[in-house]
Amino acid sequence: INKGNLSVMCATRIGECLVKVYQKRNPPRIWNLINSFNESPNPAKIYAIGHIVSKIGKIGFKSIIPGIVDKLLDIGKNFLHPAIYGITMCFKRDGNDLEKSVKKAIDLAKRGLGVNINKNENGEQIKLMSLKLLRTIAKHNNSQNKKILDLAFEQIKESESSLIYDQACYTIAKILILPILNMPVEEEEKDFSIAKKKSKSSQIETAFVNAFNV
Repeated sequence: INKGNLSVMCATRIGECLVKVYQKRNPPRIWNLINSFNESPNPAKIYAIGHIVSKIGKIGFKSIIPGIVDKLLDIGKNFLHPAIYGITMCFKRDGNDLEKSVKKAIDLAKRGLGVNINKNENGEQIKLMSLKLLRTIAKHNNSQNKKILDLAFEQIKESESSLIYDQACYTIAKILILPILNMPVEEEEKDFSIAKKKSKSSQIETAFVNAFNV
């Protein structure tokens, strides 16, 4: 339909219908769609695959997610918004197993944000999706958080869009709060001594100071 040039909403609705079909099979038989995507990628296929991966990516075809990301990184310049969307969904579903793709994914997000090119070349939608990709990467891999924070701060300084400004701030806050959110949840203490309470409070305070020391 329309040579695969469908809106995100329309393509993901098709993807949701395919999810219902694939859920009837165990494992899901997604190979025909993947083969079609590899042979002739277009925005509709990318959006649909991204949606399917986000919904059932760990059921039966988790092993092919890195290959999907590699393909999207290869074609990203020609399908910028669809590729960033698809990669975001893959990291959302299986980010812990995509470490080798992190740097290239960030480079694609940088392109989406207009870094080192005309900052007005890409529209608001692409930049918002790029920020979402950066947040999703940071949630699963903290090795590039400094670079991601720098990119978000740059958007705050340069963007004239209130939406991009808001999402850049959200990206920074989300990354900075991660050390606190990732602190282990302790079982309820039977001994409510003041010393133990102070110890726990000190740990939280230290994590908070470290998180916001930027």
